[in-house]
Amino acid sequence: MTLEYIKSQRGKDLLIIENYLFEKDKDAKNDPNTSYWRCQTRSCKERVSVVSGELSRHNIIHTHPDHSEAINKKRKLKIFKEAAGKNPGKGMKRVYDETIRNEVDAATDRDEAIAQMPPFKQIGRTMYRALEDILPKEPKSRSEIKFEGVWLQTVNNQQFVAINDGMADKIIVLCTEKFGKRLAQAKKIFSDGTFKSVPKLFEQLYTFHVKEDKQMIPVAYCLLPNKSSSTYERLLTLLRNWIASLGFIFKPDEIMIDFEQAMIKAINKVFPTTRVRGCLFHYRQAIYRHVQECGLSAAYNEPRAVDDDGNEIINDVRKAIRRFLGLPFLPVNEIEDAHTEMMEHVDLNDARISSFCDYHLDTWMKDDAKFPKEIWNQYGNFCDRTNNLLFFLLLPDLLHQFPIWCFV
Repeated sequence: MTLEYIKSQRGKDLLIIENYLFEKDKDAKNDPNTSYWRCQTRSCKERVSVVSGELSRHNIIHTHPDHSEAINKKRKLKIFKEAAGKNPGKGMKRVYDETIRNEVDAATDRDEAIAQMPPFKQIGRTMYRALEDILPKEPKSRSEIKFEGVWLQTVNNQQFVAINDGMADKIIVLCTEKFGKRLAQAKKIFSDGTFKSVPKLFEQLYTFHVKEDKQMIPVAYCLLPNKSSSTYERLLTLLRNWIASLGFIFKPDEIMIDFEQAMIKAINKVFPTTRVRGCLFHYRQAIYRHVQECGLSAAYNEPRAVDDDGNEIINDVRKAIRRFLGLPFLPVNEIEDAHTEMMEHVDLNDARISSFCDYHLDTWMKDDAKFPKEIWNQYGNFCDRTNNLLFFLLLPDLLHQFPIWCFV
């Protein structure tokens, strides 16, 4: 009989015999062609010998349930790992989807096959680790990163590494010429950054998106060494120059960001006529975060009450915070008066509320506020008030601190 082996989690061989797993006990001292194996269930006394690739004992009797479930999982794991190793130039999510489709198409019972497939979140890390075995040598510093061969292109043979600039302060931009054209032609651009889904040696992944036919499309992935204003300025300049080399002008009318001062400063310097608009989601998120920091969460989230007519009774804290949340929807020239009127109804004797109001004034309201009203104002912006929809497009946490080759 042909023997089937499969790898353990530690990479050791496991022998499969009639839906039972055996692990190697030892090799014969005087015979290199003979090895001894014992059942993986420690309480089981069953053992077998393998001589010259053949099983020497067949009448095996176990005193416990077989390992069918574990074997099926390991077989599935092997399929996905092999698929990952055969497709280094493809994204692992794409390899995963194609493998699922192939396995389901070949199955007798499609529904059962689908049910047995592990989710990508569970198998993804294993696939990336399998890919590491065939990847180029992992660079120890940003200056060592060099793209060659398949790593320069997409699976469709399009140039993908648009920018590879600098040494220790290296900036890498992944973008095809087709998407570079889309970026240049878009009047409004959406941007966002993440510090989670970023490969080793880089601090941040910054992405640019455009909206076409009501769909948000990621067009450029930028790996940055830090989040300083000078780095952002350099990134925008590099992008502008690269797009110019394609024969297009990169000069957006508006860029939506997530209230990062360093990026605001960079945009104003590189694109002085471009409007910077803050994301409404991030404005609301900042407000809610400070509600928590000021100890107002309990009051804001207390159960809602209704009067005898069924109308909602809103407590003073919740009412005040809602008013702050509504300010972005007013015309810019009306915000100041609305804020003054709001403050007349706020209990500043409550230290928590007073602290929150001071924060809002310094951060959002004053002439020298951290973020001017023109940036967070949404009046007249009837759509695209947030770039939060970009979050689901960002790469998963599976990529956190993985080699750059896995990311590409």
